[in-house]
Amino acid sequence: MSDPIALSIPEELVEAIAERAAEIVLERRREADAGSPWLSVADGAAYLSISERQLQRAITKGKITSTTIGRRRLLHRDELDRFARATGEE
Repeated sequence: MSDPIALSIPEELVEAIAERAAEIVLERRREADAGSPWLSVADGAAYLSISERQLQRAITKGKITSTTIGRRRLLHRDELDRFARATGEE
């Protein structure tokens, strides 16, 4: 069996590659998030600036409709906007 080839890569190059890879991942994540109107409960609570518990109560009381896919509960941004407007009018 032959010996593996050892490469000597400068640390600065490795850091630059890792930094650029992280930037690309973040850019793609932002693009994906910006395109979807669906939010998790945690993201929906942050969007409304309320606690996850308050949001869960509103869902349970039927004030906000949600969709469940597998074990994941998703909320549509339009539904959260409707709830926020209705809550502000009370």
